[in-house]
Amino acid sequence: MVIIPAVIAAGCIAVLALVGLVLRFLQVRKQMSACEIIFSERLANFYGLSSLGPGQFRGNGWLALTKDSLMFKMYFPVKSLTIPLETINRVEAVRTHLGKTGKAGSSLLRISYLSGEHEEAAAWNVDHTAQWIEGIRANGRTGLFSREGNRHP
Repeated sequence: MVIIPAVIAAGCIAVLALVGLVLRFLQVRKQMSACEIIFSERLANFYGLSSLGPGQFRGNGWLALTKDSLMFKMYFPVKSLTIPLETINRVEAVRTHLGKTGKAGSSLLRISYLSGEHEEAAAWNVDHTAQWIEGIRANGRTGLFSREGNRHP
């Protein structure tokens, strides 16, 4: 029967994909262990960069706050994003980003920052969004944020 080889092939593909994901996680964990992390989340769901529009891939990865930056390493596809804290203009909890909504009853962490000469925004679905916002504000440069989360002029 043709069904049995197809099932075996699908199972092999699933196992190989899982092994690849585990290897990527271990690689990211090793990279992150070299950083002085204030706090992190290993399954942050990335909602994309505003400059790339709504058609981009979302994906899970490791989001970490350090004393100097917010770092994200996506598991698959392999992508990295580092946002220096001094470039952040706004940090907020929102319901949507690029037309994509967060999980029911939760909000997204959205970071607006300067990338080169243009304004950029990125968003993640994380546990404890309010704690992320407070952590980013507390570790930003002195006078970086007002109470509303806006950069001082």
